[in-house]
Amino acid sequence: MIRIGGGGAAGVVGARGWGGWPVGVGSSIYQVKVLAGKDKQWEKQIKEFEKDFLGKDIITEEVKILNREVIDFEYGKPNSGYYKAKANEPLIIENRSLGYRVTYILESFKRTSETLYYQGISRFEILVPKYEYEASSWRKNQNNAYKGSLPHFLKAMVTNKLKEEGFDAFFINPNYKQYSFQKIKFYDSTNNRHIPFSVSEIVNPLIENSSLFEITWKLPMEVVYTKKPISKPVFPDAPYPFSTLTPKANVVITSNGNLIEPFSIEISGEMANNGVAKLLPLDFESK
Repeated sequence: MIRIGGGGAAGVVGARGWGGWPVGVGSSIYQVKVLAGKDKQWEKQIKEFEKDFLGKDIITEEVKILNREVIDFEYGKPNSGYYKAKANEPLIIENRSLGYRVTYILESFKRTSETLYYQGISRFEILVPKYEYEASSWRKNQNNAYKGSLPHFLKAMVTNKLKEEGFDAFFINPNYKQYSFQKIKFYDSTNNRHIPFSVSEIVNPLIENSSLFEITWKLPMEVVYTKKPISKPVFPDAPYPFSTLTPKANVVITSNGNLIEPFSIEISGEMANNGVAKLLPLDFESK
């Protein structure tokens, strides 16, 4: 699945204005049929929507859309993988994993077999813990959702602390050719797959004394987050979450790592898997 925008921040996800990070992707338009009423097809579709919108790895008992009946769908050609979703009221999402109640105005949502696009505005309310340990659990989960996310990565770019924050990142060499018999290694400098870069050369204040920064790059960038080892990595020598970031427009971010233009970065890989269940306020600070 591919997304454009930030999550954690890419993927996220899908928020601007009140807080969160936007996500989006372009897709082809098909003739669609509007489904009226709530039947078996709607029940099947709402479950798919929740996986796409909230995230596939969520615990449904902890993250719920409380007013899912306000959502309706439009469908494309059979087996196209295409559908659109709309909500006639703001979505109310109770996230007892992170400790927030999120009011989400869904401005657009569209998916094809390969791409996912959605955008909206979110407002956060802090939930009241039911038990003493719940508040500390929320803080732990919030930090876990943030670490390795797109906002975390972009903030590390602004502060020029990629390595300290656990990120290894390289541009993809446009002249690199992969052969089927090759077993790719992320850190193999002999295969000419990667082009190293200096953060200070591509990240600059948008204007003097500004809290906005511009990241200037044209080639796709591969990123691994080394502080969360995983059992099934993409690369045998890099057992970490892996993402690819591709610029689609001028990339301008805040000092906290939030994208100003939500569709300026296309995201694939781990960062693209984060749904609204991992959404955090724009001013979130990891501790």
